[in-house]
Amino acid sequence: MSKKIRPNGRIWVGAEQFCKAADALFEGDDLVGLVYPVVVNYALSVELALKSTVGFVDVKPPTMDGLVPAARTQADAWGHKLHSEVFSRLPGAIRAELETEFKTLTQQDLQPLLLKCNDYFVEARYAHEYIGGYYDLSGLRTLAQGVLKATRNLGLKSEGLPPEK
Repeated sequence: MSKKIRPNGRIWVGAEQFCKAADALFEGDDLVGLVYPVVVNYALSVELALKSTVGFVDVKPPTMDGLVPAARTQADAWGHKLHSEVFSRLPGAIRAELETEFKTLTQQDLQPLLLKCNDYFVEARYAHEYIGGYYDLSGLRTLAQGVLKATRNLGLKSEGLPPEK
């Protein structure tokens, strides 16, 4: 098995798709009626974007008859809690780069938004188990769109390519 940790585009594309789905719902005609899917999709987008920074591909050696088994793409980070389980477990250098890039792109600090939205995925996914609640949809949207761009730029920089604005 060969394991090399680096930004993973396949995981990032999943993050982008969940963000696009949330954007479509957010901008649609029934935001109030679709609040849980909006929150779940934005929160999952943030989770996957963060996890994409420490992705790896598990490549197995060829079989006895020379066939190459399918590679498996994974993240080296786990959990659904955006700050306490995912962001806080990223390597310090990656956290610092993400904070700087996010601030440049959004003019906001990353960690306060991550803390505010830390449990949004689980709370919205299992909303029937909670009594009441409040979601900062505009903050979550800023977080999702900003983290998506920041992680993309981090990946581009790691490949020696210029970041996007």
